[in-house]
Amino acid sequence: MSGFENLLSVVRALRGENGCPWDKAQTPLSLRRYMIEECFETIDAITQGEPFHVKEELGDLFFNVLLDACIYEENGDFTVDECLGSIAEKLVRRHPHVFPRSEGASEANDDLGRQWDDIKAKVEGRGDECALASVPDGFPPLLKAQKMLSKAAKRGFEWEKIEDVRAKVAEEMREVDDAAKSGDGSAIEEEIGDLLLSVVNWARWLGVDAVSALDRANRKFSGRFGYVESSMRAQKIAMDKSSLGEMMRLWREAKKEGR
Repeated sequence: MSGFENLLSVVRALRGENGCPWDKAQTPLSLRRYMIEECFETIDAITQGEPFHVKEELGDLFFNVLLDACIYEENGDFTVDECLGSIAEKLVRRHPHVFPRSEGASEANDDLGRQWDDIKAKVEGRGDECALASVPDGFPPLLKAQKMLSKAAKRGFEWEKIEDVRAKVAEEMREVDDAAKSGDGSAIEEEIGDLLLSVVNWARWLGVDAVSALDRANRKFSGRFGYVESSMRAQKIAMDKSSLGEMMRLWREAKKEGR
């Protein structure tokens, strides 16, 4: 029995008549939070670069996916085999440059991004939908912003040059300053949102994944702040505004050491 077959049989046993009460009680709606958690834990393991940890987290993610699929199979909506078959067919269809049998031949095969979109529109009939309709409402805001900007750009809604993108960031910063002077909390929130969106777009133009960039910055901040905390504790210095000078010195020290 293959690893996949073994896992599938385990999932079906857990959902079976003599299975686990917790697993039997789950629904696709109740499993949403666990799917999200496992995705983030998998991403975290990949970022840390620990293959053994990645293997474990990918296994947890596979379990959640199969558990969901098995529930739909039990409800008569589709089978696990149909689910896997449909994605295999879609991948073949959207890669005519790899699979000669693909029905997705495109004149844009010199541009794989255009080819992908052409197949979705001309072969799968998805060209008339709103460009942003496929962006899930449940996406975290930063990821949602990145996806919306990318999809809008594919429809031609795009700046002509990166200097314009940078100028937009500067413009939004000025508008944040103006809102801050007014003291209007709602206006400040709105302008901060516009600024963040423009920065995400700037990152896209620079070829940077904004989600990964922010995650990297978060990790860096956490590491350096942890160094400051442990150093202050070792020196028995309280962490408050009166010791800001020492905290900043330690921060620069952590930065110099490449933390």
